[in-house]
Amino acid sequence: MAAGEGGLFSLGLCFDYAPMRSYTICICTCACLRLLSFHTSIWPCCSFMANKLQEEVTCPICLEILQNPVTIDCGHNFCQQCIIQVGKTTENLQCPLCKVTVSKDTFRPNKQLASLAETIRSMDPTEFQPEGEEKRCLKHKEKFHYFCEQDGEFLCLVCRDSRSHKSHNVTLIDEADQNYKVLIESQIQDLGQKDKEIIEEKKRSEGAIQVFRGIIDNLSRSVEFKFLNPTPVPEDLERKTREAIARHAVIIKSLEGLKVPVTLDAASADRNLTFSQDLKKATLYMVQESLNTQGKPRPFYPFHCVRGSPKLSSGRGVWEVEIQGPSGRVGMVGVATELALRSQSQNSGTSCLWALRISSSGCQPFTNCKVQENVLISLEKVGVYVDYNRGDVVFYDAITKKHIYTFQTSFDRQVFPLFGLLASCTSITLSP
Repeated sequence: MAAGEGGLFSLGLCFDYAPMRSYTICICTCACLRLLSFHTSIWPCCSFMANKLQEEVTCPICLEILQNPVTIDCGHNFCQQCIIQVGKTTENLQCPLCKVTVSKDTFRPNKQLASLAETIRSMDPTEFQPEGEEKRCLKHKEKFHYFCEQDGEFLCLVCRDSRSHKSHNVTLIDEADQNYKVLIESQIQDLGQKDKEIIEEKKRSEGAIQVFRGIIDNLSRSVEFKFLNPTPVPEDLERKTREAIARHAVIIKSLEGLKVPVTLDAASADRNLTFSQDLKKATLYMVQESLNTQGKPRPFYPFHCVRGSPKLSSGRGVWEVEIQGPSGRVGMVGVATELALRSQSQNSGTSCLWALRISSSGCQPFTNCKVQENVLISLEKVGVYVDYNRGDVVFYDAITKKHIYTFQTSFDRQVFPLFGLLASCTSITLSP
């Protein structure tokens, strides 16, 4: 069968007739043919199909494997040089196969057929031996009995003992046949399972599409709905709202300019805390808890604390803290005086600590004297603003910039940033 005659056969090679009868060629790969040829039980079939492949890429003019194949108007394929030579011998070019008059200026390169021809050209010549003839080694004229796993080749007894294959993994052809059958069956099962998963995913996607279509329909209908008598917003309320938004923007902008670079004072830290090299991050590892049973109670028990630097004795300052760790993380962020370092002063009548207890369930402002109200807000990063002269300690959400709580007091001595962790493997990170 010649390349232009359009034969159909099953070898992972399929032809689809286009309007111009040009072929669309889909090649699974030459490896597919070699995989089939591993099985001696279907060797005659493989040889038949290999010969069919060679016929499909044979030029009807020169009877050789196609070189630079082109498709003419009628859909048949020829070597480019062959059909050009035929065209030079006549004024009105006719297809050598179907005798239909075609144009000399519309030869179309067939890249798919060229790729197939190149594949056939690179195949083992033994695959094109005549049908029905027993397969033999072309070099030694001996029967094939073995298969080389490394090279993917069939071997005779002489080839097996040669220097080229002596160190390779060589098995009997029947054993290789069974091994590859098992491999192919396993891959078919995997593909079948993936096919089922794709079908299920497609069903789920179709269901989701229907839901979205319903939502879009509802939204389309809601666009037509209008309030008949909307309640007007009082002008005074609108004005106050605009003023509050403007003040908030000014405050947020001023906070950026007040940020001070804070570091952790490792000398004042609980022994279970470890620090990064830049003293911007502390992590709690509960490895020495039992060693503290004979010593004096640590400040701010049960928290493991470290103070920050620099201290603040006038003016204003802003810093932000991120608490990271397991879902049950608990931390403390605030400011304290020198008196707060003494454990016995924590429950005294004079406030020396103003802090925010932070957990996954919310926040709790407290001093060393008493606990304030609960604030139901989940924080990932908290900001602290201190105005020493006014006696203000303000906590805000560092991500949303929303206010959380404000302590109003009066300072009579220096204060410093204070940080504490409760759960093992939790950490705090400072910025700036």
